[in-house]
Amino acid sequence: MTMIFVDVIETEWGLIRLGWREGAVVTLEMPTGDDIARASLPLNRRPLSESGVEEMISLPSRLQQYFSGVPVDFSNVPVEEHGGPFHRRVREVLRTVVYGASVSYAELAAMAGSPRAARAAGQAMACNRIPIVIPCHRVLGAGGRTGGFSSGANVKAELLRLEGIAYR
Repeated sequence: MTMIFVDVIETEWGLIRLGWREGAVVTLEMPTGDDIARASLPLNRRPLSESGVEEMISLPSRLQQYFSGVPVDFSNVPVEEHGGPFHRRVREVLRTVVYGASVSYAELAAMAGSPRAARAAGQAMACNRIPIVIPCHRVLGAGGRTGGFSSGANVKAELLRLEGIAYR
């Protein structure tokens, strides 16, 4: 396995920490406080501009735009896949859900070809290492409830508000 490099992007919401290798995003960590993000930076910090992949090079400015409220499409950003075939398929199909739109876990499972696998779709979201780029915040529970999110329900609610998505 090759080394994971880290880049940190300043946004209106705080610092975003991106892990990448071989021209693909591996992880995206949402802001948890500038001091925490700076203190936990590893020695292998390298800007995305060194990836040589245009979609990666433009990612910092696209994230800054997104967090300032500009609709941004991240569907062409290369990501490193992980997990089993169903989880991969669910995350792939989720990338087609555009800014400002949402789906339920059941709808997402159906879009992935398994209409009875809403819970498994939820598990795929729980394992998502690249929020925003793989927009798991756009997946809502039954009745439009927010459901879970790796950075917490408050952050998910703020992301939904940022995109103008109605929820309960």
